[in-house]
Amino acid sequence: MKKVMNLGLIFIALISFNVDASRISYERSLELLLKNINPEGTPAGTVVASPSKSSPDYFYHWVRDAALVMSTIYEAMVRETDAVKKARLEGLMFDYVEKVKTHQMASGFWSLGEPKYYVSGAPYLEPWGRPQHDGPALRAVTLIKFANYLIEKGDEKWVLDNLYTPTLPALSPIKMDLEYVAIHYGSQGFDYWEEVTGLHFSTAMAMRKALDSGSKLARRLGDHGAAEYYLDKSVEVSRLVERFWNKDKGYIEATIDQSAGFYKSQIDIAVILGVHHGDNNDGFFAVDDWRVMQTAHRIEESFKNIYSINSRNLGPTLGTAIGRYPEDTYDGYRTDREGNPWFLATFAMAEYYLRLAKKVEKSPRFHAGNYCYYLKLDGCKNLTLASNETLIEQLVSELKLKADSFLKRAEFHSGKEGRMDEQMSRYNGFMMGAPDLT
Repeated sequence: MKKVMNLGLIFIALISFNVDASRISYERSLELLLKNINPEGTPAGTVVASPSKSSPDYFYHWVRDAALVMSTIYEAMVRETDAVKKARLEGLMFDYVEKVKTHQMASGFWSLGEPKYYVSGAPYLEPWGRPQHDGPALRAVTLIKFANYLIEKGDEKWVLDNLYTPTLPALSPIKMDLEYVAIHYGSQGFDYWEEVTGLHFSTAMAMRKALDSGSKLARRLGDHGAAEYYLDKSVEVSRLVERFWNKDKGYIEATIDQSAGFYKSQIDIAVILGVHHGDNNDGFFAVDDWRVMQTAHRIEESFKNIYSINSRNLGPTLGTAIGRYPEDTYDGYRTDREGNPWFLATFAMAEYYLRLAKKVEKSPRFHAGNYCYYLKLDGCKNLTLASNETLIEQLVSELKLKADSFLKRAEFHSGKEGRMDEQMSRYNGFMMGAPDLT
């Protein structure tokens, strides 16, 4: 039921790294995040979803969560200028590599879609939503970034020995995950929320990015046959991703070809998370794709009136509190109640508008009026009639204000020192669910 949390604030801070307040938020979020990596009594490389061991029990190592957490650690590492802090973060990356090896050996190739493990490293074999195919894809993306970093440092041999060995059957971490993704990209599995079986937009986006970046790494390491194979598969995944756009509904559906689980509208923040995690810097279903913009608007609109805290006058600058999907019945403790807004979902929207503002400012894809049309921004009515260049400047300002409204919403409901649980009550805004969610 869980998902990564404080990551959103770290990503947002990284995007706006020149702002003092963002630096403070970044340091605080990173400090809290580090507490869930190798917590006391766990082997090196362990990433727990939350320190909570009951009501709910999230004290496990989820493959997806760990991959996203360690991707954040990698980004923090490459930006760190303090030698001691940088070495510590690099050490955590090496610990993670060894943990991945342990998990892959415990599960075996055909079970790489195993979603979570005990902190001991043993697979969780109780009934659960399995397989989850985005885990190996996101893990590969994180490890590929680390591999390229090490190659730049002159450690190509270590990479070949420990991360990507160009032999079949695949036995090295990146190679195993890429081969798994290449085989399973069209196979049904469970979604982000571990509730629905089908094909998922977020999973497909992660797989596409893994295969494309894996192709580049394979070519760099002389594995040319694999490079072509992964590239061909990434093209096939791209065609699959196109299927998620529903022109009749006017938004990107979270799941298609559903075969089991709760049937819903498919308006889901997982789509925006998929855009973030699958961003390949090539414009494909990127933040400024008109279909993504239209979907972001539909997601926000779907939550405006179903949560009481969104209709209460708590301040003019507070944005909409965002949940997972409108029909959600998980309240952080049980699955037969009313769902709530999630911090990670609200942060995902803040990150979306910040990324979009940055992209529009750098290289606008459309006329300013087009962005207003797709996003239905309230602030668009304040844009003055002027040249498109001037309108773009005003639009960027509106997008940043929009992002800030989501940040303020999350901050308003957070605890001391910026601590955040999984959810906030739809009625009173108090935190609910797993504490200190990664």
